[in-house]
Amino acid sequence: MPPRHEVAVLLDLVPNLSKPIIAAVNGAAMTGGLELALGCDFIIASTEARFADTHTRIGALSGSGATSRLPFTVGVRWSKQLSYTGQVIDAATALRIGLVNQVHPPEALIGQVQELAKRIALHDPQLVGVVKQVLDEGACSTLANAQLLEKSARHP
Repeated sequence: MPPRHEVAVLLDLVPNLSKPIIAAVNGAAMTGGLELALGCDFIIASTEARFADTHTRIGALSGSGATSRLPFTVGVRWSKQLSYTGQVIDAATALRIGLVNQVHPPEALIGQVQELAKRIALHDPQLVGVVKQVLDEGACSTLANAQLLEKSARHP
């Protein structure tokens, strides 16, 4: 098993890519799989998807996003419940708490992900990259700083 910091470096690459990344989850996204999905711009799930932060169950401390990205995604209270307990949640619960963007039947999942990608691809990729950067950096900042980021962003 690679050292924890090497896994963190790998998983940190995903959210720092300039192009939007879509996670299509059609099964279990737990521990590292959850962290990988949290690094994506969108999580589209099938009704068969399940999610859990099982770090406490396996006696490990997250270093790749579960305890840092999860509160930004679902809020502190749900993050605590998921991280403290290792509770597995279904796709419907994940949608309700804001962990996933959409839920579809398994047979429709890839088609829906492709449709989302096509809609994004209709727009200037450089502009989408700038919007992604402003949204990502702004989400990790105060409202005042996010507004400054937006005002200072430049489209190539």
